[in-house]
Amino acid sequence: MILDDKQIRKILIKRLTTYNNCVIHEEVTVPCGKARADVVASNGHLIGYEIKSDVDSLYRLPSQIEEYDKAFEQNYIVVGERFQNKAFDLVPNYWGIIVIKVKDEYSEGELFFARKAKLNPKQNFRELVDFLSSNEIKYLVKETKGIYEDFTRTQIQGMVKWRLVQELEETLSKKKQLIFKKVVREVFKGKSVKDIYKNGLLL
Repeated sequence: MILDDKQIRKILIKRLTTYNNCVIHEEVTVPCGKARADVVASNGHLIGYEIKSDVDSLYRLPSQIEEYDKAFEQNYIVVGERFQNKAFDLVPNYWGIIVIKVKDEYSEGELFFARKAKLNPKQNFRELVDFLSSNEIKYLVKETKGIYEDFTRTQIQGMVKWRLVQELEETLSKKKQLIFKKVVREVFKGKSVKDIYKNGLLL
């Protein structure tokens, strides 16, 4: 049976909603604006899902892979039966592959993990943090100890976003970068940066 985007998306989201503490977003534009993720799930990691239905073209897939790799911590391609064999050649070996199969029009469909995703080795810290707003980043910089201690709070507030993000990428330790990544995941779950800070997530 030929599956379109709507059918595949419905089955995928139904599965994702069964995961604990998982928040799902659809049609998420990556910070650079060059791609839009079909589905993004914030769970243990920020995970992007690119759907290629049985009626889709693969023309844009290489550029989509490049942009997903910059923005998300893990990635999956989600396909119907048409591309299930090609999928292993279409995406990098650290991408996961999900196949959706439907026996007939009366069947709900089944989801199979042909390959689990690994951590994305190309994920760009700058791109991930850029999901946060300028004010959210400024708040984090001002409240997290050991960052920009040579600048006053007023000076930090006056900085443009791109400079802040660039400086964070170049100066933060890996440990503090992990703090910022954790915050991005929680913001995708609908939490405010201030609440995250007050609840001790930044400690």
